[in-house]
Amino acid sequence: MKTNKLYDLRQLIDIVGDEDGLQKMVTIFVESTPRIMDDLNENLLTNNFEMIAHNAHKMKASIDMMKIVSLHDVIRKIDKPEKVLENKTDLKEIVGFIKITLDSVFADLKKEFSL
Repeated sequence: MKTNKLYDLRQLIDIVGDEDGLQKMVTIFVESTPRIMDDLNENLLTNNFEMIAHNAHKMKASIDMMKIVSLHDVIRKIDKPEKVLENKTDLKEIVGFIKITLDSVFADLKKEFSL
């Protein structure tokens, strides 16, 4: 059984202050972030570098708030158009790693919060 979580909610708990607030924030994250990830994948398929950066930038604050440390540096490789171009040859791997990591985080959060 997996015991090490890919996220740490302590900062979020400090900000929202109670269980109800935490539940709401986690629910929003679990419902909205997969849609952004889908958009990111779509833009990867069409090589829309501007929108790849836009989608990554939208996810960056949530990833940071959830303390998903394995994605901290990765998301910053593609959160601006010039960075997307710099990392163009690795885009599939970067986006793939983000998706795999977030899918695992979503599954764990759904279990933890009964979503």
